[in-house]
Amino acid sequence: MNNLLLICSLLFSINIFCQNILVLKNENYNQEIVGISKIGDKILINNLPGFACCFSFEKCNLRHLLFEQIILFMKTNPTFVFEISSHTDSQGDDNFNLKLSERRAKNLKDFFVKKGISKKKIQAKGMGETQLLNKCENEIKCIDKKHQENRRVEIKIIDIKES
Repeated sequence: MNNLLLICSLLFSINIFCQNILVLKNENYNQEIVGISKIGDKILINNLPGFACCFSFEKCNLRHLLFEQIILFMKTNPTFVFEISSHTDSQGDDNFNLKLSERRAKNLKDFFVKKGISKKKIQAKGMGETQLLNKCENEIKCIDKKHQENRRVEIKIIDIKES
């Protein structure tokens, strides 16, 4: 559970809102998903070996290992509604990156639907390079490792329906 990051911020100086983020990395991409249970909690998929190929599903064996736990999590939480957001780095044209991230998010949604997850439970959103995690913006020189930090998929709980 050491990969569960707790990000807390004060709201209205009284209540504390805590967002749980499960980060899937090289060494734990097939772990059981725990601690993700409320609106705003998310699963962050970033920097896995072969991660880029996971969007061309016919050619990527890693996808089965990577997404089976997420599919199981979605199926065992039938009241949760999820948003898949795909993010790119800032290399290349802004419009191209936005369209690329939209295609990736849609492909991932389609994959989950083919695996038995209801279309109504998933929204797909391409973010392009609009939410970079670092200062590697257009015209800023960065090493590839820094650009890789921005290439990610987030799967967030956006609603919990009553059963």
